[in-house]
Amino acid sequence: MSSFNAHLKELLAELSAELPEVTERRMFGAEAFFANDSIYAMVWDGRVLLKFPDEPQFEKARALEDSGLFDPMGSGKTMGRWVAMPEGMIDAPEVLRPWVEEAHREAMRQPPKKKKPAKSPAKKTPATKRKKPAKR
Repeated sequence: MSSFNAHLKELLAELSAELPEVTERRMFGAEAFFANDSIYAMVWDGRVLLKFPDEPQFEKARALEDSGLFDPMGSGKTMGRWVAMPEGMIDAPEVLRPWVEEAHREAMRQPPKKKKPAKSPAKKTPATKRKKPAKR
């Protein structure tokens, strides 16, 4: 992880420190923050990304000057409800904080993820014995 991405991860951790049920783990090869097991923030390629499932909040964040959409492959195909927050907010945590808190609130409102049942271990079947060819 680049030192700049590490700085952004620390910034998100600081802004999320007082928020309930926050966990961190890697997702899509990036540092990601979760609430209620729903992702709400991520550091990707030198940008802070926030997820807004609520349409009005998504549009409000998207309308910010210098914000962008999340296009992980650079192909023009964006991931829904993700906003790359304006780079200037990195230097103004007090401006970024309410956006992080809103993304967190939205994640907390998401229905709980269904746990996948644990896979049962593969059944071992006895190896079939080969008959030795008869001696001639």
